[in-house]
Amino acid sequence: MTIVSDNVLSFLRKKIDDELGGLSDYLAGNAAKDMEDYRRICGKIDALRWINLEIVGLEKRFDEF
Repeated sequence: MTIVSDNVLSFLRKKIDDELGGLSDYLAGNAAKDMEDYRRICGKIDALRWINLEIVGLEKRFDEF
């Protein structure tokens, strides 16, 4: 993997991890206004986890080259 792609993927994973932490803290702090807000946040967490898995897969593919 090139240094640029490695840095970009690392940056993206860091940003996603930070966002996941914030969303998890939001839910853990019982800050959801209502069930719709709770569902929306859970949907974001699910999507970010999926994106993280895709990035890991990309990193593995790049490492194989």
